[in-house]
Order: sequence, then structure tokens, then C-alpha cells
Amino acid sequence: MAGTKGQLQMSVLFLFYKWSYMNMEKNRSKRVGKRGLIRRGNLLKRAMNNLSTIGIFAAQIVIVFVIGFFLVSSFAGRAINIGGAMYPTIEHEDIVLVNRLVYNVLQPRRGHVITFRPRGNENAHLAVRRVVGLPGETIQIIDGKININGEDVIIRGINEVPIVYYGLANEPLTLGTNEFFVLGDNHLSSSDSRMGEVGIVQRSYMYGKVWFTIGNQSGLVR
Repeated sequence: MAGTKGQLQMSVLFLFYKWSYMNMEKNRSKRVGKRGLIRRGNLLKRAMNNLSTIGIFAAQIVIVFVIGFFLVSSFAGRAINIGGAMYPTIEHEDIVLVNRLVYNVLQPRRGHVITFRPRGNENAHLAVRRVVGLPGETIQIIDGKININGEDVIIRGINEVPIVYYGLANEPLTLGTNEFFVLGDNHLSSSDSRMGEVGIVQRSYMYGKVWFTIGNQSGLVR
């Protein structure tokens, strides 16, 4: 009797242990399942975030490209320098990049390198020269030097060698409103405002300000 009772107790304990173990396994499976769902959810969320970041980056690239294309097509230009008038700053057949917007906002300044149509002739090739005289100034070449309003003026790129040919600047020349006197850096071999075929440059003749050259000496133009 005692043996039967003991066996019954052992059976009950065994069944309770088995039931407890099965419940533990069931709960563990639920927890693992939840963690798997959470992990899959996190991976999906991370993937969506990555896709969103890539999409934003791609959109930014497209916007920058569109804006850049608009600015270049609207405000920038290019020309080919013909001849040695601007040597050594700009050489023959160098490509020059031109800022076409700047003179809609600012006045051309002494020392600027510009492109323009000689005599305003739309069929003429764009010329590249340096601005020397400004509106309202009186300019003359005296003893091989540029004289403006009675004073000698030193201009980058021009004064290394005395000017030999004076041309129209042999006598005092007063510039009117929106009139500019230009010279080539290589004035010994330059057709510029000293000559009648170029003469005084009206602001309306200007194509823009040269800011970069592409050639043997590529770089910013000063």
C-alpha cells in the first residue's frame, strides 16, 4: 500500500514537472517569436530609413544639377581668345569662361578683363581686353605710361613694358557715360581702344567679365 502510494506521488510529481516544463517551453517559444518579430520589424524599419536617406540624397543631387544647369545656361558663357593681345595672361586659342551676370549688378572696374563686340558688331568675334579707363575719366598715354586725370596709373599686366604706340590716346581723351578704354596686356601686339577699328567700348558692347581661362596656363584670371 505504501509502495502504491509512493508510486502515485511520484507519478503526480512527474506529471506536474512535465506540465511545468511544457509551459516553460511554450512561454519561451512565445518570447523568441516576439523577439523575432521585433527583430524583423527593426530590420524593415532600418531598410525603410536607408531607402528614405538614399531618396533624399538623390533628390538633392537632382536639385543641385538643375540649379547648376540653370545658372550656367543663364549667366555663364565661354569664348575663344584669338590672337596674342592678352599674352601671357591669356594665350592664343585659350578658352575663357565669362561671367555674364556681374555687369547687370556691378560697374566694370579698372583692371577687369572683359569680352566685348568691337564697335558693337554682332557679327564680330568676341575680343578679350583689360579695362583701363572708366566713364568720366580723361585718359592719355604719356612717355609710355597710362595717365588718368593727370596722374600715372599702374595696372596689373600692362605696365611691365612701356607703351610704344599711343594712337587715339596720344591726346587727352575724356570718356563719356558708359564708355570704357581697354588695352591688351601685350600692348605691343594688340588691337584695342588706341585703334579706330576698336575704339572706345560702350558698356552695351560688353559680353561679360572673364574669370577663368582653360589652356596651357589654366586658372583664375586676375
